[in-house]
Amino acid sequence: MGYSASKVLAPQRIMGVVKRVQSGRQSLARLLGFVGEEPNVVRPGGRHFSYDVFNGTRQLPRGIAPDGPRRLAPPQAVGNVTGTFPRLGETVPLLYEQMLNQRMLGGPSCELDQMGLSYIGRQEAYQAEKFLNFIEFQTAAMLRGKYYFAPAADQSYLHSWEPTGLPGEQLVDFRIPAGNRGQLNMLGDGEIVDASWDSQDGEGNYDADIPQQIFGINAALEALCGLPLEHLCMNSVTWNLMIKNQQIKSQAGIGNMPMQKIERTAGGHFTGLISSVPWVTIHIMDHVLEIEGPAGTFKQTKALADDHVYGMPSPSPAWVALGEGSEVVVEGNSPEAITAERHGQYAWATPSDNPAGYDLHQVYNGLPFLYVPGAIVDAEVVFES
Repeated sequence: MGYSASKVLAPQRIMGVVKRVQSGRQSLARLLGFVGEEPNVVRPGGRHFSYDVFNGTRQLPRGIAPDGPRRLAPPQAVGNVTGTFPRLGETVPLLYEQMLNQRMLGGPSCELDQMGLSYIGRQEAYQAEKFLNFIEFQTAAMLRGKYYFAPAADQSYLHSWEPTGLPGEQLVDFRIPAGNRGQLNMLGDGEIVDASWDSQDGEGNYDADIPQQIFGINAALEALCGLPLEHLCMNSVTWNLMIKNQQIKSQAGIGNMPMQKIERTAGGHFTGLISSVPWVTIHIMDHVLEIEGPAGTFKQTKALADDHVYGMPSPSPAWVALGEGSEVVVEGNSPEAITAERHGQYAWATPSDNPAGYDLHQVYNGLPFLYVPGAIVDAEVVFES
């Protein structure tokens, strides 16, 4: 196919660079404080971790007679939790032959990207986004209670919230009690979610007593671990069932709106308050992660599953934190290159000379520490009666 001289010589106006797919939001990780300006992070370092468990008590001591001896009481037992930090690591090679001869991303065709600086910066940000997405994956996995990883090609591992069925698959278990999942028989005296949120009466009204269920979750959390319910996380499918509910409407009172407010946060999700349980902040999140399957294809998966509600106390280092392991990295190829221990998510670049270019490196060693497994609730609120 031929081109006219006018077309070949015509100036090109490049308006800018666009994203057809936006970056992950890390809404859950930010809520828990795992990422952000003041992260809720502990850094034991190394490949393995261990922490001790020394519980408080709500027991009352016995009384003794005025003239009797002091009663002997046993010391509190001490527990211990051990584990191994998962590790991620990637290297992205960038060649000067390509970078030197290309225009700046989003810039006019007559302006070359000086030494590929714009291109390198965007590649670094892209790589960092993937690692932050994994922290969001781990956070969502903690709310679900577990995730799986299985060996794949080239000594790598695939991660999934559901079993993959691959040989050598291993489980990361956050040890959430069985009673804190499903219909929530948290105290062993009956299910708190005793009616599905999509159940309807004879007139077509959604009639599950959702406020009573939420108060029941709060009471059970107080009994289990002494931490009150303060946050509920769900996606918009479940939220829409909640705001249609007749009990939520009637308990708001005549003439009052069942929903006190709903607003979009800076992170892109919504927070809401309902009049019947105004002490609980509800987070409505519809963001997705792209999870790689055994066939090498990526599937979009909602961070929060349909028909599930995830409850928790106010995020605090008293019951949860992001634990960061570490590894030693060499930041360069010269004798003067820095060799140092780096924690958590860390990125650096090293020059290459055959062919000339730069290698962008990034590693991550970390895992959410759920110190109090009973503080998380994964309620299945839509089910067959």
